[in-house]
Amino acid sequence: MKQIPTIKKGIFILFILISNYSFSQFYYFHRGNSENVIIGFKYQDNYYDASPKGLKKFINEVEMSNNLKNDLLNQANKIKTNKTISDIAFYGGFGAGAGIMISEALSVDDGEQMKSSTLFTGLGVAALGGIINWIIKPKKKDYYNFINTFNNGKKENKIKVGFKIDYTEQMNYGIAISF
Repeated sequence: MKQIPTIKKGIFILFILISNYSFSQFYYFHRGNSENVIIGFKYQDNYYDASPKGLKKFINEVEMSNNLKNDLLNQANKIKTNKTISDIAFYGGFGAGAGIMISEALSVDDGEQMKSSTLFTGLGVAALGGIINWIIKPKKKDYYNFINTFNNGKKENKIKVGFKIDYTEQMNYGIAISF
């Protein structure tokens, strides 16, 4: 019977040591999100968002050859275009689907049944917008291609990516991983 409290204490101590990222040396990395997409990256002592705006800021602030800069600009523009189109598809699909369903709900008189086919059409349009968003949006590989393009041939001063898996930003618990 004495083993159970000892096991509980051991698990509790292990949880505190592993989950408290204040013990981690990687506290400066950006947190990961539920979509498993990188949020940011570090180059020298500067942090950049993994977004079209952050990529352009990186390109403008870091000295590099013109060929590399043009290649990175093309990749950043592709990421920006995909993000814009996916956002339009998501919000447009949601808005159009909601509009169809609300229109059907408001057009029904007292005692009249709503047409389920129209409601399902609205739901389908909203779902289609979400599917198109998921297909087109920039993926983790797009950001890694950008980072790898910059890091190729460099022996030092490479871009570093890190993740901090964190349930909420306000909690002081999480796991830090660097590679």
